[in-house]
Amino acid sequence: DGDGNMLSVNAQFHIFRSATTAIGPHGTGLVNAIWMKPFPETCAERPQMLEFTPGPDSIDVHSALFNGHYTTLGRGFPMLDYNTVTYTAESTKDVVYVSLDDVALALDRMWGKPEDDRSDAVSGEPADDRSDAVPDKPSDDRSDAAPEVAKEE
Repeated sequence: DGDGNMLSVNAQFHIFRSATTAIGPHGTGLVNAIWMKPFPETCAERPQMLEFTPGPDSIDVHSALFNGHYTTLGRGFPMLDYNTVTYTAESTKDVVYVSLDDVALALDRMWGKPEDDRSDAVSGEPADDRSDAVPDKPSDDRSDAAPEVAKEE
């Protein structure tokens, strides 16, 4: 929550169940994406995820052995439109950075360009027509009941 306290499982469920997009750094918090629209009828209705991950330029953040497996894992969930932006070379184990230009390009791929800015975020050239962008739809009749969670005694 806003005070730094952990949200209950029930609260996390309801937040992610109502979300159409999840954005954040690699970590356990994004696992809640499993609660997003679980059975989209079309690919265009899939929930979207943008995950910030280690990459070849951020070797100090995570062992080279594991760099690259994030995309493989994310693409293993066909119910998500999975996208990544890798940390920059300035990133360390303590502080990570992403390029805002890379984030802007990823968001444009996910959501389409804003109507008032149809130019490419980096080159300034006119962007391709994004008539394939899907607007938000009202929620469907999926169950909004939180999952049962066993309590420790």
